[in-house]
Amino acid sequence: MAKAIYALKMYIFREEYPTDLLEQISQICVFIVRLNVKYWFEAPVGVMAPNNDLKFLIGLVNYKKVNRNISEATSKKFANHLWYLSEELVAFSFIDTKVTTLTKIKMVKALERKAPEIRMLRKEVNLENNNLKKLTLDKFITADTVNFFKILDIPHEFISHRPSKWDENESFQQCRKVVKSLRDTNDYAERGVALITKFNQRITNKEEQQQYLLQVVQQHRAKYSSAAKKYLV
Repeated sequence: MAKAIYALKMYIFREEYPTDLLEQISQICVFIVRLNVKYWFEAPVGVMAPNNDLKFLIGLVNYKKVNRNISEATSKKFANHLWYLSEELVAFSFIDTKVTTLTKIKMVKALERKAPEIRMLRKEVNLENNNLKKLTLDKFITADTVNFFKILDIPHEFISHRPSKWDENESFQQCRKVVKSLRDTNDYAERGVALITKFNQRITNKEEQQQYLLQVVQQHRAKYSSAAKKYLV
């Protein structure tokens, strides 16, 4: 997003700060405004992630009509990040109010589909498939999708009822409350990795010593579960 903001600023003030890259910058700005920015701002909303990821991917493929180079580069890159279209995480869409009732009916029906023998944490799609533009969320649902509710230990009896009546169902209301409280983990995980990497490098750059350091930290956290002064004195 920082690069996107810089690109927009460079184009807005193009007369004050001339550049030979104006054509490339303008292409980036068009992509940001027409497609990227909407999904960027909705990215932190977990329940919308599967539907948004699918729509964004299809949008990237369709962007060939505007700019083939950008379309091919971005769709290929984003295809490596379809975590929320896996058999389990796609269950977020049952709660998403932007997913149509018709699609949810198909999703419930798809729960009868046998799960693949090889379980994949990240969904893979064929970008060359001509039917990619017609993909819907129910195509990613299998019998394993129910594991999402079991792992979180949240009720999912509402699935046996008509989606149009879910809002009135108590189990759906409880499920929605829990699922909406979940946070998108990508940013937190990346920040955590960056933090521990920076912390390690400040103390030692030797891999063996870093492993010892992590073991010490782990033992300390197990012994002192809280940082309150009464536990440390």
